[in-house]
Amino acid sequence: MISDNNTQIMPKDVSSGIIDNSKQIISGFWEKSGNAPNRMKENNVQRALDIIGNSRETIFIYTPRIAAGDLLLELEKKQNDGVRIYLLVNNLDTHYSNKILEHFGIARERADITSTFVISDPENGCTGIWFEGDLSSKGNSSPIILDLNNKQAYEAYCHFTHLWWKSEGDEIKGNRKIKTKKIHPKAPEYASLISSAFRIDALDKLVSEEIQEICLSNNAPESAAVFLDDSNRVSCVVNEKSREYIEDADGATITGYNYLPFSFISDVKKTIAFSGDFGFILDERQKKNASHYTSSPDWDYITKKEIGNIQGMILPSDSDWDSKNAISIESEKIIPLDDVFANSIDDWVRGECRPKYPDKLCYANSIEYTWKIVPPILPLNAKKHALYSQWSDFEIRVKRACQEILSEIERYENSLEGLKKITKQNLISDQKGRLNSFLKTEWAKETDIQKASDALKKLEIINEAIFQELEELKKNDVKESETNEYSESSGKNKEIKKKTVSKKANPGSIAIPKHPLPKAGILYRVGNDDYLAIKRTDEIETAKKEILIYTNCRLVAEKTW
Repeated sequence: MISDNNTQIMPKDVSSGIIDNSKQIISGFWEKSGNAPNRMKENNVQRALDIIGNSRETIFIYTPRIAAGDLLLELEKKQNDGVRIYLLVNNLDTHYSNKILEHFGIARERADITSTFVISDPENGCTGIWFEGDLSSKGNSSPIILDLNNKQAYEAYCHFTHLWWKSEGDEIKGNRKIKTKKIHPKAPEYASLISSAFRIDALDKLVSEEIQEICLSNNAPESAAVFLDDSNRVSCVVNEKSREYIEDADGATITGYNYLPFSFISDVKKTIAFSGDFGFILDERQKKNASHYTSSPDWDYITKKEIGNIQGMILPSDSDWDSKNAISIESEKIIPLDDVFANSIDDWVRGECRPKYPDKLCYANSIEYTWKIVPPILPLNAKKHALYSQWSDFEIRVKRACQEILSEIERYENSLEGLKKITKQNLISDQKGRLNSFLKTEWAKETDIQKASDALKKLEIINEAIFQELEELKKNDVKESETNEYSESSGKNKEIKKKTVSKKANPGSIAIPKHPLPKAGILYRVGNDDYLAIKRTDEIETAKKEILIYTNCRLVAEKTW
């Protein structure tokens, strides 16, 4: 309600008050896990340098990209020591210059490489590592770098040899760049390495037992998704792709990670780790290493939960599921809404205009909506009402009538001479005084119809009385003039010049406007509609009565904000 009786009319602030939102249920979102570890990462290049440094005969590097300076220097050193070096990379021209390649080994290109393995001396000990990523920078690191056992490292070497001869593209050896010819070598038999990017038929043969867990990284092959509905636990990288996995993983416990180095499928007997291009069946040591990483997820997928029971940060279902954009549940949130336009000044005074509250979920335990109630305002194309010019014209005509009467008095006064003027001066002064008194006190620029009518009647009475008195004075004056002129002519006939009778003013003929001007606010018109615009709250009650005088008149606020 309005508290001040003399305040400006303008939009006023309104609040819904505090609304308990803690029982609101939200569905299908990620909640930050309370026990997510701070995972240590290993440096990709440093681990590769360890393998290369211990090599004595041959080095095989399978990677999307190799450009780390320390690594290239070590390879050059090994080349000078007589170690043979072979590389498979995505593209030779876009990863490093021919000049660098002059110093070591042979390199070929293959377009579909997504992970890295480095194998040393396959015929003499055979050691190696495997990780997801590349060797482009000394700063690159991975949360899991698998140390391959002897069998896995040798099968990786065999797989490298198979892909080497199967590749078709450029080859660089020393300072020569040549085109390779594609041949079709027979694929070797593997016991622990899985090739063919995990075709569905290959996975069917490998996963014969009940699936316990499936983890899908960003490079997971499409074929792996068919096992989602058979798994008790599904883990994935939290992003837009994970929506598809969640939809297919019916009834499974779903956990999320900011990053997964590999994809994993585990049944009751084995765990398979795979990238986008191939994978390995893990031994017990590797399973333990992978399990240490996957046992503590970064996120838990929640199907349904009350807002008041959420403790960690969340990625709501309507967000882009980017971990950098996670939000916290706020204790209280103030939500400004769009302005509400009151239909009438009374509605604005009561302050009961309420907008529709938004349907969108608010992630806060309590919320408060705020908005402004805007009073009805004067249309922009409104023009000041014609009544103002009508009353102005009426005032001019009244003053003109008074001036005509006054001029007649003064004209007669100026015609008097000598003692005549002195003897009639008091009477003429009385006539002027009555007229001036009317103008100063009884007229006072009336815009009320009844008072204006009464004032005109009074003016008409004054005018009639003055006219009668002037006429009587003029008649007497004419008689005196005729007597004097006759005696001065010594009896001779002489033409007598009579005084002209004054023309009487007619105040009663002045038309009064049909409607008065308002006592509060200013009257405007748009088309056939009238608007009474006010600025202050103390004008409201008077203005509400005033609008009843005019046809189709609406009470509005004159905009001052």
